[in-house]
Parts: sequence; structure tokens; C-alpha cells
Amino acid sequence: MVSRFYIPFLLLTAIPAASALADWRSDVRFDTLQEILRQHTPRGANVRVAQVEVASVTSDINGDGLSDSGQYKFTPDPANEEFAGKTFDIIDLVTPFDPAAPNALPSGHATGVVGIPFYGNNSSIASQVTNIQSFGISDVGIGLPGNYLENGYIRFGVAGLPRTSSPLDDLANDSPPSPRVYSHGWVGKFSSNVGNIETLARLDWTIQYDHAVHIAGIPNGRGQASDPLMGAALNVISVGLTSGEHRIGTNLTGASPYAPSRNAPHIVVPFGSTSSGTGFLSGAATALVGYMHQNPSLSNGSLTSRDQQTVYHGETNLVIKAALLAGANRNAITEAENSDTYQLNTTNNLNNRYGAGQLDITTSLLILAAGERDGTSSPSPSRRSVRGWDYHPGLEGGESAHYRITVPNDGEFTATLAWNAHVDIFGVAGSFGSLIDDEIELNNFDLFLYRESDDTLVASSQSTDRNTENLYIPELPADNYRLQVLSTDPEADPWEFGLAWQSLRDPIAGDADLDGDVDGFDFLIWQSNFGTPDDVSFLEADFDLDGDIDADDFALLTANFGFGLQDFIPGALPVITVTPGQTPVIPPNHPSNSISSIPEPATSLLLTLTATLLIRRHPA
Repeated sequence: MVSRFYIPFLLLTAIPAASALADWRSDVRFDTLQEILRQHTPRGANVRVAQVEVASVTSDINGDGLSDSGQYKFTPDPANEEFAGKTFDIIDLVTPFDPAAPNALPSGHATGVVGIPFYGNNSSIASQVTNIQSFGISDVGIGLPGNYLENGYIRFGVAGLPRTSSPLDDLANDSPPSPRVYSHGWVGKFSSNVGNIETLARLDWTIQYDHAVHIAGIPNGRGQASDPLMGAALNVISVGLTSGEHRIGTNLTGASPYAPSRNAPHIVVPFGSTSSGTGFLSGAATALVGYMHQNPSLSNGSLTSRDQQTVYHGETNLVIKAALLAGANRNAITEAENSDTYQLNTTNNLNNRYGAGQLDITTSLLILAAGERDGTSSPSPSRRSVRGWDYHPGLEGGESAHYRITVPNDGEFTATLAWNAHVDIFGVAGSFGSLIDDEIELNNFDLFLYRESDDTLVASSQSTDRNTENLYIPELPADNYRLQVLSTDPEADPWEFGLAWQSLRDPIAGDADLDGDVDGFDFLIWQSNFGTPDDVSFLEADFDLDGDIDADDFALLTANFGFGLQDFIPGALPVITVTPGQTPVIPPNHPSNSISSIPEPATSLLLTLTATLLIRRHPA
């Protein structure tokens, strides 16, 4: 059995950076999302989250690493005004937990550096989060009962499986439902790689079975990776900075598939330190998780976590990871004040410093809002889409899944395929003991894009040691295409994956339900809200975002009506999209320009439009 080791943890401290972008709301297009969705903008309501922080001692006279008073600083400060109305479940490092005289004290890092950009009332995308679980990590392996890496959660060196949420009732007031998003704004390592590998494998095991999203920060400062925890885990989403002021790659050797120099980070955000960036991306992921949980019709199925929570396909770690990467903005790197140009330079079509690029919350949410599109076992006829996603519960070895894609206007296309490493926990008394290669497995998937008219291969991603594949084509001609996901090993067991893609970053004018087409459902939304003068959003059919629903919105719906319901014809009128701050332009020769005033839609038009209601919104 692996013994405990001294763990020299390093906080991801706040480093002021002149290159940090000034307004994150516009940088990550959150202001765009708010202008489109308005009162419907997801803010993480009812999503339970967790924050993991290094615990510092209040006093240590004898230098043994232990707090002389038994008090450790690692929690967010509940008294901070940014946290008004929020509840913190503290997983104390010592036992028993005493709410009247807690041993867990607030820290500035947990409060201002990570907590506020994660779920702060005024400074976070996930401002409506109200329940936060707070974990601490001791910097010495002394077996403190609530230590996150030990009996508090991961249970390194402790008999038994990792926990679902909190320690047993003797270590906390209760055992609440497990969090759906975890933020790791810290880095560190064991003095032995054996400890690193067991910890990472145990974390990957929890993600595999609980389907939660874990966001892991990368160390600040340019250079190669130094500390493997937790950014070197295979099933996490690792985050860096748009400025590029972070380390890159993974630094870990040992049990396969934990190979060195894998991609890290996966995505970047415009903040001055990776601690703050970790909190901020955790908030963005929380908003997406909440949106998908509150809209179960967007998923074609669900899973069950270890503590019996229902997890819809669209809120699994794989789909959230794929949507974040497929939605990321590569151009933001070239446009940022960091003298870098985004280039693909990894085997899975990412950039080794900037991953998939900068977070674009609008595009990622539109991908998810388009709904789950089940792949087919052959390139058989199915509905096309400009954006969408799939959670596949288990593709057989050697088999493929196919997805029909439309690129309606010449422009960018992105896609991300993500899958988990599978971990089996064996060994004495339920702990890993000595790891061997076949206890941690990673399937090999490839991703291909074909033009349908002549079945020509346009692009591919075929890495052999990563667990994402990515496509990024800055200028793809308007046409019909097909994505193929291939499980390359015929002997492989069935393996789950998440897939996301997009060919339009802004919503299609007329697509009120954001499902990627313009049909009778959208018309009925416009009809039911026609004449509403204020307090409306795109979802109520305010397609030009001018604050009311009138004939101008109907003209936009008419211009795109029928798109997505049949094969796209290259060379047809371009699809009109809606970008906040810009007036949607209808081509001068388009028939919709003859519409000037529409008090009520004509009966014949009504019959034509509502006939499309027979079409399923999210077909398999």
C-alpha cells in the first residue's frame, strides 16, 4: 500500500497582469448572451458547487506544519457582501466539526481570488449559485479526517472508494447531494510519482462515475509544467490565461496513459491569474450545467450519479467539456495584446499554450441549446444542423457514429470530441496499492469531416495519446458535410463520448427556440408574443433585439423560414444571423422585403407555417 508523503503545495496566487483584458463580460461574450436571453440568461441557479483550497495554518511555533490552535484557513468568507444569500457547507480538516467554534477559517485566496469570480453576486457568470461546499487540503500528509485528498474526498491511501460528496456525518453536519462542478484553484505534487498517479486516477474515477465537471488551474508563469495535481488528470477541464502567462503541458511519468506533455490548458480566460481564471471558468461551466439540467428536453437521456442524482446527457462532464472547447474563440488569441497568433500545433488540433482558445459562453450555450443529435451507425439520411451535440453511451470498438452538418455561410467551423479515461480501483483494502498499466485505460477515437457531395475528406483529428479530438477550419465553404467519430480499436470495449460542433456563432434570425432551424414552432412563438412592447428576449421572438416584437421580426423569420428542415442548397440566399449591436440585413431581393405591416398573419401563411409542427424538434 502506498504510504503518505509530504506534499509541497503551491497556491496559484493573484498576479497583476497588464495584458489581462479589461471587461470579461464582452471578452467572453457574456454581454452578448445577456442581450439575447435577457431574463432567461442562466446564472447557475440551483446548481451545487464545490471549491477546493489549500489550508494554511494560523500559527506553527514548532515548525511541524500543524496549526498550534487547530485552526486552518481555507474557506471563503461568508460575511463578504459578494456572498450574501449563499450557504457554505464547510468540510473541516479536523473532527468533530463545531459550527459554534469552527476550526475552518476564511482565507483571502478562497474569497477574493477564486470565490468571487466563481459565484460572486456581482462578479461572476454563476451569480445565482447559493450552495457551496468548501474543502481544505493540508500541506502535510498527517491524516486529518477532512483533508480533501485523504478521507475528505479522494481518499488517497485510505481504504475504500472516493466519496460522493462530504465525509461521513461525524465530520460534517450532514451529507448533502454531491456538487455538480468543482473548482481546483491550487496546484501541487507528492514527493513520489506513485502518489501523484494514485491521486489523479482516483479523481478521474470519480468523474467517470459521478459525471461532475472538475475545473483545474495551471500554474502561473511561462514555462513547462511542474506540478501535476490536478491539471494532469485526464477527465478534467484545465484552464489557463488569454495572456499566455501560464505553464503548458503536463509533467507526469508513470502508469499509462498519464504520459508527459499532454495538452494543458484546454481553454483560456481573460484574467490576471490562473486562480481567478479557474474560479471564473468554473462559474461558466456551472451556468451551462444549470441550463441543461433545467431544460431536460434538450437531452435524449440521462445517467445516475453514485448518490442517485439524475444527470441529463447535456450536463455530463463530457458534453460540457466538448461544448466549451468547440465554442471557444481562437481569434481572441490573435487579437489579444500578447503578441501571439493562434496556430494549431498539437496532434489533436489544439494550441499547446492556448488550447482551444478563449471562452465564448454565447457560442457554447447555443451549441447546447440546439439539443442532442444522436449519431447514426452509417451515413444514412438524418436531419442536418448548424450546431449541436451528442452524448454517446458506448460506441463499440471498430464502429463509427455519423452526424450530418450544414455550413450555411462561408466561415468558421469547429468541433470537439471528448471522452473519459476509465479507471478500475483494485488493491489491498480498496486502495490502489501498486498501480499497473491495465488499471487505467484510454480508448482511441478519431474525428473526420467529409463533404457529402463527393465524400471528400476535408479535415481530421487523429491523435493517439489524448482524450480530445478537435477540428478548426477558419474558412469552410458553405455546403453539406458529415462528421464521423471512429473508435479505432476493433477489440475495444464500448466507450462513451461527448461531441459538439458549430458553424454559426450567432443565433439564426427566426430561431426562437435556438434549436438550429426555423420552423412552425418558432412561428407560433412569434405569433403568441406579437405586439409585446417591452421586457422581451430573442426567445420570445425579438429577432432584431430592439426590445419589441413586430413586423420586422416576422420579416426576419420569413427570410430564414424552412432552414434546417431540408437539405441546404449551396449558393442559396445566405442564412441571416443576429449579432447584438448590429442590425440584421436581409438581402435586397429577398421576398420578405415586401412585408411592411402585419397586424395579423394571413390565414394561408398561418397554415403553411404551422404545418411544420409535425416535424420533431430534436429528432434522433
